[in-house]
Amino acid sequence: MGSIAELSKVSYWEKRYSEKQTQWYLSEAHDSLVKYMPLLASENSVKKFFLPLCGKSKDIPYLLSLGHRVFGIEGALQPILELEKENSLKLNFDKERSIYFTDDHQLEIYFGDIFACPIEQYGPFDCIWDRASFVALDYSTRPAYVEVMRRSVLRGDGSYHDFKYLFQAYNYDKSLYPGPPTSVDWKDMEQCFGDWADIKE
Repeated sequence: MGSIAELSKVSYWEKRYSEKQTQWYLSEAHDSLVKYMPLLASENSVKKFFLPLCGKSKDIPYLLSLGHRVFGIEGALQPILELEKENSLKLNFDKERSIYFTDDHQLEIYFGDIFACPIEQYGPFDCIWDRASFVALDYSTRPAYVEVMRRSVLRGDGSYHDFKYLFQAYNYDKSLYPGPPTSVDWKDMEQCFGDWADIKE
């Protein structure tokens, strides 16, 4: 087994971007995020959102337009640069912290390995929108990924912040296709999140 960084396969996604094989992107905010936004944030409330493996998702400008703060993690540089260009954002870069950010810090993106991000420094988060991050990674990385998610909602005293976690997944016969996206069934959900979150389908 390789290191966690190798298992996260950033090079695979970089290759997909370089070859413009990014058909998972939508031209507007994801329907599920829009549909369930009232469950994540009441009207006129400002929340701190965490988007793991955010890429250049249109969900980012959508959340910003509603006044929310957004923190993303992305291992490939190209989608960050495309996000900036396509949405007329002016991003600064803090090399020491490996953070891209807008002047008002309403948007911050950690550029690097998700498993190396000191996530506690940026949380706790009110909301996590996991559009297709969990399912984009290899099955073997799930325990490490879930630990990052769990730590992202911890307060400094070790207690859990009051958070909402919206999760998009796919459920299919794992023997027929290796992924990505990888399959998630109810047993997977209970095993990964049951100890620290109340799960609703």
